[in-house]
Amino acid sequence: FCPPLEESLARAILSDVNDYEAAHAILAELAAEARIATQEDIQQSDDNEATGSDDIDFLQACFPTLSLEKLSETLSTQNNDLEKTTDVLLNATYLANDFQDSDSVGEDNDKGGMDQRSRRNKQKKKKKTTTIFASGHLPYQRTDDEEDDECDQLATVPFNYWHQYDSHVAEITRFLPTVARSRALGAIQRCRGNLIAAVRDLMIQEPKPRRAMDMSQLRELEKLQEGLSAVLTDRSDDVIKQIAFGVMINYYWQQKQGVIEPAQQLPIDWMVSEGVEFALNFDKQQEELEERLKLQEAQRALMASKANEMPAVPEYLLVDNFGTYVDDDPEVCRSMAMQLIMERNLLFMKAAEAYRRKKNAGPGEAGIAFYYSDEASNFKLKARKLDSKARAWNMRAARALVRSHRINTKDDHLLDLHGLTIEEAKILVREGVTQWWSRSQIQLARRAIRPLKIITGVGKHSAYGEARLMPSVIKFLKNEGWRIEIPRPGCILVKGVQNK
Repeated sequence: FCPPLEESLARAILSDVNDYEAAHAILAELAAEARIATQEDIQQSDDNEATGSDDIDFLQACFPTLSLEKLSETLSTQNNDLEKTTDVLLNATYLANDFQDSDSVGEDNDKGGMDQRSRRNKQKKKKKTTTIFASGHLPYQRTDDEEDDECDQLATVPFNYWHQYDSHVAEITRFLPTVARSRALGAIQRCRGNLIAAVRDLMIQEPKPRRAMDMSQLRELEKLQEGLSAVLTDRSDDVIKQIAFGVMINYYWQQKQGVIEPAQQLPIDWMVSEGVEFALNFDKQQEELEERLKLQEAQRALMASKANEMPAVPEYLLVDNFGTYVDDDPEVCRSMAMQLIMERNLLFMKAAEAYRRKKNAGPGEAGIAFYYSDEASNFKLKARKLDSKARAWNMRAARALVRSHRINTKDDHLLDLHGLTIEEAKILVREGVTQWWSRSQIQLARRAIRPLKIITGVGKHSAYGEARLMPSVIKFLKNEGWRIEIPRPGCILVKGVQNK
């Protein structure tokens, strides 16, 4: 019986029972169990390896820009729970995007997967050629590789924008401890920072959440509900409860922010007026905003249909087109992008759940497995479409920010990149320097070339206060073949094309 049993075990049992037949029977039973356990361990190990490989394949399809090492490490830290891993990666995506290409100039510390390294090495080997046209048209044409990279990138928002509602989320999760932080963040972003609306939406999704309140707060909440019911007679009891709870959370949040002074008793009359104001106006304001956005889209489509040819320069870079250019509100555009990102994240989570159900289908449940596999694919496809829309809204916000700085300073030789992500900054810098150089070449016979000033900031609003935009933009400009000067931290002057 050795193996699978240890010799010492056989000797101990024989010595203990002191009977050959009895010891033989015991050892035979133990050996049979050991063989079965060994086979199960081997099978389980094979299944785990196959499952882990399938999980990684799913994560790579959802997060193509993250390295295999990063995906495997995150999956391992979440105990191979695919849904938790997806949630963690989605909430960390903005950091991955905001921190990439932020190495010191000339360095490349990328630790991505083999595909990313090989693609980057191929791009480095290509001889860079810079073609400058004096026609006024944009000389740069995106390559297929760059278009693929852009499609792979998940849309994100700047670091400070992502964290602007941290205090709101903390107050929501304090009173609703069972609500995940990601859900609270999604709600407050969708409602553009309105705490009452966010709490209402969360309670619609989960009608009876567990609330962390003491007895005095519960009594005050009942008084508030009675006051709102007396005024909002056309609203249901559930709606009154949702608004009342949202008003109470908003009150405590305003106290913490120093907006209102703390009081021994809650100001019920003031809170009732806040709830009534919200009930009568918030939804109407959101509808008006949606109509305004639709009108802007229609105006843009009309302008595009009237254009007979590609404009000499991107219109957002001009400072004398007030009557023809439809200006975007960058805050609204960011908010729309954030709402789409949250909806995209929800679809990715549903895809992960559908994938798990497909994986857990038994051997006789091929139809169920096929259904959930198809459902997971549909969720991923819809998430990618939402991501594309979010990226478009982000670019509208970025162009609106750059345009507002130009308009305010009346300086068409300025590119102020405050409030932009690294990827947005690269796109707008490429458009800006190309337009500047084309115009400078046309005017060269009449005047000297005036440098293009690019403001990146010194990182006060970045994570850990470190400058992210400046090193990335410097590296980008040098790789594109532009001659630059750095007069002070956070400022870059583009003076021309590098000498060959």
